Amino acid sequence: CGVDHSVIVATDQFKFRVFDPKANKVRSTLLAPTHGGPATTLRLVPLEPGAPDTKVRHLAYATKSKVVGLVQLPLDGSPHKTMGVIAHAGEVSAMGISWDGRWMITAGGADLCVHMTKIQTEGLRVEEDPDAAQVDPFMDLLEGGRDGAFVQEIVDYFYYAQLRSQGEDSKAPRQISGSVPLVEVPNLVRALGYYPSEKEVEYMLHEASYMRFHETKSVSGSIDFDDFIRLYVNHRPVFGVGKEHIEQAFAALNVMGDSGEGGEGSKLSREQLLYALENLGESLSRDDLEQCLRALTGKVDLDVVFPASVGATDFAENVLGFEDVGDEVDASGA
Repeated sequence: CGVDHSVIVATDQFKFRVFDPKANKVRSTLLAPTHGGPATTLRLVPLEPGAPDTKVRHLAYATKSKVVGLVQLPLDGSPHKTMGVIAHAGEVSAMGISWDGRWMITAGGADLCVHMTKIQTEGLRVEEDPDAAQVDPFMDLLEGGRDGAFVQEIVDYFYYAQLRSQGEDSKAPRQISGSVPLVEVPNLVRALGYYPSEKEVEYMLHEASYMRFHETKSVSGSIDFDDFIRLYVNHRPVFGVGKEHIEQAFAALNVMGDSGEGGEGSKLSREQLLYALENLGESLSRDDLEQCLRALTGKVDLDVVFPASVGATDFAENVLGFEDVGDEVDASGA
């Protein structure tokens, strides 16, 4: 974006990831449009002939089915800078932009249709409100909005993180600076219900340390409240983990284990599941696993927590405590 050289990719979790190819790091993770489905194709819209280099640029995107749209640059995750329209009745198999940035050309699937759509960016232009804060669009995405109970909960946790960073048992006068050390960020987002992986924590902390770099020309070791809200909204999952995700994970582990029982309703042996938890991905030590099980179930005996054969529904209900899984199964089988 701008004069920086970046690589932008869209994930299947409705996120944009901006990579710095020189540093080989993820510069930022940003909320992507949620119109119709995850973006599958991205194209930078060229400037029209004669347009100044300072003109606002746009990124075109297409989803797998029906929807195409535009995002105003620079990317920041604001939903006010995105739009989407239904361009096809079904699959969108390809997308291109004309050399002059005036037309979007999209191809369908079995319908054998090719559509040309006029690109008019005026309707996407976001007018600057002198009384609005940059964080306002992100506040609107939080449950209840700026004046809701959830935002007040975030404020309380943010204040507590400031006190915690100065020592919970300290008797010295407290300093409320309006910012918290970056080391408190992982605990803050976990307190709010988002449990990032270690790699995602690495992405968050790297991004947070550079959020004000263009202004200060230095890397920061702390983050203020508004920047934390933007970071949290951009990184938290658009949709929570559901029954289908657990079933997919069990099916994938079944294939890796070559058990020949893939598909919905797949089960793993106790040994297979423990091997996956302790060795694959971001693995857990046996001590960490027992602590997690104690917190989730109140038990640490693996033979008691896990039966000899463990299914996705058993794991979701009896270990993770998902209360809606059984209802979903009943509804789907009705």
